[in-house]
Amino acid sequence: MSAIANVIVGTAGHIDHGKSSLVRTLTGIDPDRLPEEQERGMTIDLGFARMKVADGRTVGLIDVPGHERFVKNMVAGATSLDIVMLVIAADDGVMPQTREHLEILGLLGVQSGFVVLSKVDLVDAETRELAALDVRELVQGTFLDGQPIIPVSNVTGEGLPELRAELERRILAVRPRPTEGLFRLPIQRVFSARGHGTVVTGVPLSGRVTIGQEIEILPLGKRGRIRGIHAYGEAREEATAGHSCALNLSDIDYREITRGMVAGDPGFFQAATLFEARMRHLRGRSQPLEHRTPIRLHVGTSEVIGRIRILDKPLLLPGEEGLVQLELEAPVVACAGDRFLVRQVSPMVTLGGGILFGAARTHRRRLKEWHIEALEQREQALQDPLLRLQFAAEQRRFAPFRLDELAAEIALPQADVEGLARQLLQSRALVEVGRGQFLSRKFADEARESVQAALKKCHKAHPLKKLVEIRELRTLAALPETTLSLARELLLRDGAIVEEGPPGHLRLASHRPAISGDDERVLDELRALYATADLQPPSVEEAAVRLSALPKKVATLLALMADEGEGVRVGPLFFARAGYDRARGELIRIGKAHAGEVMLPELRDALQTSRKFLIPLLEHFDGTGLTVRRGEKRFLRESRLEPGKDDAAGAAGRA
Repeated sequence: MSAIANVIVGTAGHIDHGKSSLVRTLTGIDPDRLPEEQERGMTIDLGFARMKVADGRTVGLIDVPGHERFVKNMVAGATSLDIVMLVIAADDGVMPQTREHLEILGLLGVQSGFVVLSKVDLVDAETRELAALDVRELVQGTFLDGQPIIPVSNVTGEGLPELRAELERRILAVRPRPTEGLFRLPIQRVFSARGHGTVVTGVPLSGRVTIGQEIEILPLGKRGRIRGIHAYGEAREEATAGHSCALNLSDIDYREITRGMVAGDPGFFQAATLFEARMRHLRGRSQPLEHRTPIRLHVGTSEVIGRIRILDKPLLLPGEEGLVQLELEAPVVACAGDRFLVRQVSPMVTLGGGILFGAARTHRRRLKEWHIEALEQREQALQDPLLRLQFAAEQRRFAPFRLDELAAEIALPQADVEGLARQLLQSRALVEVGRGQFLSRKFADEARESVQAALKKCHKAHPLKKLVEIRELRTLAALPETTLSLARELLLRDGAIVEEGPPGHLRLASHRPAISGDDERVLDELRALYATADLQPPSVEEAAVRLSALPKKVATLLALMADEGEGVRVGPLFFARAGYDRARGELIRIGKAHAGEVMLPELRDALQTSRKFLIPLLEHFDGTGLTVRRGEKRFLRESRLEPGKDDAAGAAGRA
């Protein structure tokens, strides 16, 4: 079994300039696999071949179609190229697809290549030289500027030794694709092979995969196992980044899979319909690129319709770069650092392209400094995994996250993300909120400020109210439950807020109810009224009538008494503390005297109250965990029957 160089070589150029013939000459393999391609002599889809280099390794060649109608197929192959041969026929010279293919290759980040001046046997020396001059003018300012132009004839063999030598040199010099990390393969072809079932082909962008390994097809969301691997005509035990390979999959119907989907490690990659990026509008375009222009986005092997949102400029002039969001009509799988191409919907000409920063959660506002700075930071994070994790954490804002969720988002193995997270925890850029969840320090601090601001707002709106219930804070602060709990704990620890009375009742440490002289008078009267009423207290309205006060004022002052521990609210009723404690104590005494059962007639007589007040009290004690109802009877909970468990003060606190 021959070794494989994880490098992909490809052709590019105008139709009928000899790309497929060149591949046949170099490899002995006809890349035109479709019957209609062979009948018409025109490449329609991607062609694949293999070639041995001098050190014995095998390298893959991709032949792309040159017709303008099949540029989308060309892009699907060009995204995986490490080295390109731009083929230009000496008798035709530079043609429209020559220019567009060169633009596409530059936008997709191809960095290594040279020009093959083909069909030189058909022209004289002067025409050959003129063709070479046209080529030099074409490649000025591109990645092919200054690169060799090799005259070649597939008929006479002229130039083939020089071409092979140049290819060998570049294959040895090119930096191989990384084989560590998560496996990700944009699917180029899918078919069903007799006796094998579903087969997908493509060139992995990263990672490696072995027989028996589970794989996920996205955005389909289905998983299967790898039954077999083929690469360059041989069965293999594994496929790695840079190998043009075929994966035989179990448990997935080939009719559900299409080009543009991705095969990857399960549970890590997510499809999205909104991405952020830096894009360059091609210099040669005649019109500016306007905000919300309809586009065809090409990324990996996928093509999807969408719109472009320009964020840092009113529009993009030809030759300009800008920060953008790509709003798509269908989900695609792409990662930070992936190259993309944008084409016009109709007529289908290339508008530009660039590099993705990753998926976005929300639409950003245009021409806003904060959003532009955030995108620039995200761009910087492309080169630094630690910054990438920190930025991804901040992107979650107030929503707690697990590390495996962020691993999927930034396309790094979870072990790597856990190591990076430890660094962020040590530098206090990350906060653990419990249950394996985390929050960025930036938004943990903002959550604290939000809770303080909500408390301040409540205190200002209700100056007589001492405490604020946590559920009211939840609404005002608009924070997830876990984040609210974290902010509460941090503020309590720092002494910025105080928890008093029943659990979940808070106030700013600096807050004291603002009570006027008239309020003090009404408050004293309320204390006397409810102490006298004992376990048959008046309603708010009844108390207001007796004291000649407004019901709203009475309700506010009763809430203050409850906050101060002078009484307990039981549904719509209010009981003075002494009466409440007496009711609770009698209930426990009677329950213990009857093996845990609370004898209701006996309790009613002991308390000298009516069902109107007794039933709400009993339901309240059920809610606090003091009693439990079984049918028509009530019992003390088992813990109350044990010695030392009769803690009236603790139960009152829970109330």
